[in-house]
Amino acid sequence: MTDLNKENDLNTLSLDARQDIWVPQVIFYNTEIKRETLNDEKAFAIVERNATYQRRNESYLHNSYLYQGNENPITLTRVYSGKFICDYDMSVYPFDTQKCSAVFIMKGNAGNFVKLVSKEASYLGPIDLPQYYIMKTRIENVIVPSNVNAVKVDLTFGRRILSTVLSSYLPTFLICLMVFATNYFKGFFFEAIVTVNLTSLLALTTLFVSIMNSLPKTSYIKMMDIWLIFCLTIPFCEVILQVNALLRFYFPRIVRDRQMCINPRPTSSTSAKTS
Repeated sequence: MTDLNKENDLNTLSLDARQDIWVPQVIFYNTEIKRETLNDEKAFAIVERNATYQRRNESYLHNSYLYQGNENPITLTRVYSGKFICDYDMSVYPFDTQKCSAVFIMKGNAGNFVKLVSKEASYLGPIDLPQYYIMKTRIENVIVPSNVNAVKVDLTFGRRILSTVLSSYLPTFLICLMVFATNYFKGFFFEAIVTVNLTSLLALTTLFVSIMNSLPKTSYIKMMDIWLIFCLTIPFCEVILQVNALLRFYFPRIVRDRQMCINPRPTSSTSAKTS
């Protein structure tokens, strides 16, 4: 390389010059079509001037400064946009944390000459996403199932649960609290007790349907599903218990009081004998 500038940004290589350089290809391992890195017009290469130069001998017409290639590395940069395949576990939704990984391996036998090194990974996008926020990033060297050295970049996502608590847990909890309050009603208000419990059951059913439509579709039961089903069983059980209490305690007392009104007990009286 000749005549490198002190400013590395000015030491860019043209497309023709880059095509003359052997560039190892990296495969995005966990993508659907196994995308590869490209050395095309969208990429650009910068030569980092790190070593001293040597002058050309006098046999050349133009005076130039020569730099050794092994002492002045070339950095190839290109922006890629793609989708990585990640497996999420939603069983503890909405208290879940998810991890998405991007795995990179060398193409073909390039791994015999080039080694991928896990140095540093930086996330430059927004921290708060529509459903998650970025908790941490991690980069490490791993071995993929095909026994090939790879570099894996992990992104750990956390969920903001305040909106879920306000829209799902708080309304259902308040309705269940109102259902429990009917236990303190007197048996005389049995009709009101049943009305409150059945109305609460209908309201919980409506919330259950609307919340389930907004949840991620999974084949297994999530924590939110368990909570909603539990809330639905409370009004049903309350009605069963109130009916049982009515038949065992309150109703027999009503029957007994009515019988006493129809057949009053005889009262004992003392008669005074007159002589």
